[in-house]
Amino acid sequence: MQATKLRHFPMTSAEAAAYLEISLGHLYNLLANDRGPRHVKYGGQLRFRPADLDRWVAGRCRLVRPAPA
Repeated sequence: MQATKLRHFPMTSAEAAAYLEISLGHLYNLLANDRGPRHVKYGGQLRFRPADLDRWVAGRCRLVRPAPA
């Protein structure tokens, strides 16, 4: 990938973890187990797009129904 295309994946791992409000270690564990968000590896760095992070979160959300009263 050319460096100019890197602008499409503007977030570093630390920024992505902060965006998702999880620890960097947890993000790495998710990625190691093929359960993390879409990303690219460029120059030894993992890079993310906010839209991919949002899509990943939306795909893991579920409706929690309150217990009957």
